[in-house]
Amino acid sequence: MTRITAGRESHPALKQIYNGYYTSLGQDCQGYVCGPLHGSAASLRSASFLPIPQRCGSMTKMKKTYLLKTEEDTRSLGKQLAGEVRPGDVIALIGDLGVGKTTLTKAIAAHLGIEEEITSPTFTILSQYEGGRLPLYHFDVYRVHEEDELFEIGFQEYLDGDGLCVIEWADLIEGLLPAGTRWVRLAWDATGTERICTVG
Repeated sequence: MTRITAGRESHPALKQIYNGYYTSLGQDCQGYVCGPLHGSAASLRSASFLPIPQRCGSMTKMKKTYLLKTEEDTRSLGKQLAGEVRPGDVIALIGDLGVGKTTLTKAIAAHLGIEEEITSPTFTILSQYEGGRLPLYHFDVYRVHEEDELFEIGFQEYLDGDGLCVIEWADLIEGLLPAGTRWVRLAWDATGTERICTVG
């Protein structure tokens, strides 16, 4: 993982995040920095898996944003998330089709020690995986139209259980998720070639 310090112009993805974020707050982020500097602006442009804090000044609550340029970057993020989870945790994934929600889930599963092949349960809503450090309950709620569909398969029991729930399209059921849910938002950058992942 590469930590960076730079003005918002050092990388197009940083500029995109800063401009969008601070415009919504009506604030100016000139001189914004985010950690120890290693390398020139040119080297930062080619770096992968960049953590980008999104708060400064008196705003103390942090979100972490990562620039994912390769599959290895996604695996690195999955390893980090898997290392932090505890029994009963919920990871909520948000992002358009094809942006990498299932790929990230696979990376999380691998670093939990789950050896089974992970596929998105688009039509079955839920897939369960055992054999790792924690049971993995992988939900895809894209085709869920009524809350009763989830409760019929014991959704609340999984949330209250001793495994890890990873939920794709979680924004569709945001009101059903517990307060401590870890939200992970995936989106393509302006060029459509790299992904921006915000965790928080």
